[in-house]
Amino acid sequence: MKKIKFIFISLILSSLTYANNDGVVVGYFGISTEDPLTVLNAANDLNKDCPAAGRFTLLANTFDADDDTTHTFVGTFANNEEFMDYWNGLSSCNGWAKYFSSTNPVADVTFNSMGIPLMGGGDQLKDSVFQAFNISVTDPAKFAGAYAELMPALAAEGICPSSWGLVAIGAGTNPTYGTHLTFCGYPDMKSYLEVQHRNAKSPSPAFINFQSKVQGVVTIERVTMSNVVARFE
Repeated sequence: MKKIKFIFISLILSSLTYANNDGVVVGYFGISTEDPLTVLNAANDLNKDCPAAGRFTLLANTFDADDDTTHTFVGTFANNEEFMDYWNGLSSCNGWAKYFSSTNPVADVTFNSMGIPLMGGGDQLKDSVFQAFNISVTDPAKFAGAYAELMPALAAEGICPSSWGLVAIGAGTNPTYGTHLTFCGYPDMKSYLEVQHRNAKSPSPAFINFQSKVQGVVTIERVTMSNVVARFE
C-alpha cells in the first residue's frame, strides 16, 4: 500500500474575505480503504499523540460515481502561521510513525491537493452532509462574480441553507478534478434529500440565471456527496 502522507485538508470555516498574503489554507486528501474502522482508530490515536493546530474532519464519500476514493480527510488551518505550526510538528511527533504503521496496510492514497479559499459562508461545524462540485474554470473572475451573487439567493431559497464555499486549487491540481471546488453543507441527510428532490422537479430560478452568466467558462468535472464520520479537535 502507498504510504499515506497527511496533506492537510480543509473546508472553509466561514468568511467572505481574506488578506492577500494570509488566510485559511485548504486542501483535500483522499484515501481508498476497505477497513475504515482501522483508519478512524488510527486518526483518533494520532489526534491524541500529536495535538496540533487546526481542525480535522473525516468524511465518507457516499456518492462519487467511479472515483476510487472512499474517504476524505479534511482539516482547517485558520492562517499561514497555524498551518506552519502543524507542518513543523510533523518532524517532532512520533505519533506519525504509529499512524503510518496502522494505516499503510489498509489504505491507498487516491488524491491530494491544496488550495486557497476565495469566499464562503455559514458554519460547517453545524453540517453533517456536503455536496461538492469539482469544476474547471477558464475565467475565474467572471465565475467568482456570478457565484458571489448566486449563493445568497440559494441560501434564501433554502437550496444551500447552511455552509458554502469556493476554493481555488493549487498544488496537487489534477485536470480530472478541475481548477476549483465549490460546496454546499446541509445539517442532516433529510434536508439534503429534500433539496435534491426540489432541484430535480423545479430548478432554482437563481441557479438558471447563474448558468446563463457562466456559460462557456465553467465545466463540471464531478459531483460528490459525503457525510461526516468524525471531527478531531
